[in-house]
Amino acid sequence: MDVLAVTHTQEPSAAWVAEAVKRRGHRLIRLDTDLFPNAPMVRRAQRGAELSAAIQVDGVWVPLDASASIWWRRVNLSSKIDPSMGQDAHAAAVEESRVTLRGLASAHAGLVVDRPHHIRLVGDKALQLGIAAQVGLDVLPTLVTNDPESARAFFHEHKGEVITKMEHAFSLQMEAGTGAVHTSVVKEEDLDALDGLTACPMIFQPRVRTRREYRITIVGERVMVGALDYSAGDYGTDWRLASLRDKGVVHAWKQASLPEPVCQAMLRLMDRLGLNYGAADILEDEEGRLWFLEVNPAGEWAWMNHAGLPIVESLADLLTGAAPARPCQVPHI
Repeated sequence: MDVLAVTHTQEPSAAWVAEAVKRRGHRLIRLDTDLFPNAPMVRRAQRGAELSAAIQVDGVWVPLDASASIWWRRVNLSSKIDPSMGQDAHAAAVEESRVTLRGLASAHAGLVVDRPHHIRLVGDKALQLGIAAQVGLDVLPTLVTNDPESARAFFHEHKGEVITKMEHAFSLQMEAGTGAVHTSVVKEEDLDALDGLTACPMIFQPRVRTRREYRITIVGERVMVGALDYSAGDYGTDWRLASLRDKGVVHAWKQASLPEPVCQAMLRLMDRLGLNYGAADILEDEEGRLWFLEVNPAGEWAWMNHAGLPIVESLADLLTGAAPARPCQVPHI
């Protein structure tokens, strides 16, 4: 069988999974989105109730029928689209390319890990937190608001121990370059600046004095756990920010375990979300209580591979049908 990986040329994990798929006697075909639409060529045809799709590999059209699976890894469009066509035309070409690839995956009759429209739906933190609480995970009190007074009241309710973050990850252009927006602690002196919420809502939660942070990677029915011991370094409230100062932080993550009831709750969460892949974050506080933060439906996992977690083999098993997949379904609270 064939596995189509929707990825880009700078994504190393696709090559790792390709090797694992090959060892199982199958083939992984890369669709490097940073080269699209110049290459490769794809087509999707609808004739009545019959839908067919194919991708060109070395000049030969390879059908993407129900026996093939699609791994929706990473999309990085626009670098090969001619900017000389003008800003509006360039933006339209990028968006049309994005819609074309989404349609290829969304309409596929076989397994997709996971369908792009579904990834966008279940990435909503409000949906995740509601379901997580129902399946038995502990979730923090959470305020999402564009109202400065509500944010100030939340700050005082939690005795000034509050962090703030965004609903979704993004970067800002700054004088020193491009910087990601990280989780940050709200200080007393920040309260006067909260009027900026009227321009952009934010998430507020009580600050967790973290003993350990867990990264739980779920592939199908397999749960794999990595942990970062906060006593081993100065990781602040966002270890990713610390990793910008010290590249060695990623290697401080170690293979770990979580109580079986937590692992089972994570699987129930994935069942309810209808996802076959997810990378979840849980914080352990100083009293040992475990707080679920979120699950990223297309989250990064490459650094967990260095911790010895069998993520590559698990993905290869899932994509080639050697491990069971859960059905995609619309989640509800």
